[in-house]
Amino acid sequence: MEEGDIIHVDYDLYNGETGDLIETTKEATAKEHEVHEENRTYQPMVCVVGSG
Repeated sequence: MEEGDIIHVDYDLYNGETGDLIETTKEATAKEHEVHEENRTYQPMVCVVGSG
Protein backbone atom coordinates (compact mmCIF):
# COMPACT_ATOMS: atom_id res chain seq x y z
CA MET A 1 0.00 0.00 0.00
CA GLU A 2 1.06 3.56 -0.62
CA GLU A 3 0.00 6.85 0.92
CA GLY A 4 -3.25 8.01 -0.62
CA ASP A 5 -4.47 4.50 -1.50
CA ILE A 6 -8.12 3.89 -0.69
CA ILE A 7 -8.88 0.68 1.19
CA HIS A 8 -12.12 -0.98 2.28
CA VAL A 9 -12.07 -2.67 5.70
CA ASP A 10 -14.62 -5.18 7.00
CA TYR A 11 -14.47 -5.79 10.74
CA ASP A 12 -16.19 -7.45 13.68
CA LEU A 13 -15.76 -5.96 17.16
CA TYR A 14 -16.40 -8.24 20.14
CA ASN A 15 -16.47 -7.63 23.88
CA GLY A 16 -13.34 -9.39 25.16
CA GLU A 17 -14.95 -10.40 28.43
CA THR A 18 -18.35 -11.64 27.25
CA GLY A 19 -17.67 -12.50 23.61
CA ASP A 20 -20.73 -10.47 22.57
CA LEU A 21 -20.66 -8.81 19.17
CA ILE A 22 -20.55 -5.02 19.61
CA GLU A 23 -20.17 -3.79 16.02
CA THR A 24 -19.78 -5.25 12.53
CA THR A 25 -19.65 -4.07 8.94
CA LYS A 26 -21.15 -7.36 7.69
CA GLU A 27 -24.91 -7.87 7.55
CA ALA A 28 -24.69 -11.68 7.71
CA THR A 29 -22.64 -11.48 10.92
CA ALA A 30 -25.14 -9.06 12.49
CA LYS A 31 -27.99 -11.45 11.66
CA GLU A 32 -26.05 -14.45 12.97
CA HIS A 33 -25.54 -12.71 16.34
CA GLU A 34 -29.10 -11.34 16.41
CA VAL A 35 -28.03 -7.68 16.48
CA HIS A 36 -29.16 -6.82 12.94
CA GLU A 37 -30.63 -3.34 12.45
CA GLU A 38 -33.14 -3.11 9.57
CA ASN A 39 -32.51 0.58 8.76
CA ARG A 40 -28.72 0.30 8.78
CA THR A 41 -26.52 -0.06 5.71
CA TYR A 42 -23.81 -2.67 6.28
CA GLN A 43 -20.71 -2.00 4.22
CA PRO A 44 -16.92 -1.91 4.61
CA MET A 45 -15.35 1.13 6.22
CA VAL A 46 -13.48 3.25 3.64
CA CYS A 47 -10.06 4.61 4.64
CA VAL A 48 -7.32 6.54 2.90
CA VAL A 49 -3.83 5.24 3.72
CA GLY A 50 -1.71 7.83 5.50
CA SER A 51 -4.53 10.32 6.11
CA GLY A 52 -4.27 10.08 9.88
